[in-house]
Amino acid sequence: MTSLANGIDSYLGSKNWAKKDKYRKAWLSAYQDIMSRGIIGASNDTGMWRVNHNGADIDMSTKSNIEREMYGDAAYYIQ
Repeated sequence: MTSLANGIDSYLGSKNWAKKDKYRKAWLSAYQDIMSRGIIGASNDTGMWRVNHNGADIDMSTKSNIEREMYGDAAYYIQ
């Protein structure tokens, strides 16, 4: 967990899209939302990686395209 938190600035610094404030803020918000749910691992049961957590499912239907994209990238970073 410490490694994840300490690597955020370096990770975002390597992404061209993170230079835009709206993307960076959306990514950080998604990361914080996922992490606040209590990460218990990751699985690849369906051929697509999924971050497993103790919280309720995240309703992506209420998210904008940018938010959905940033949730996906944040989950990839976490796993």
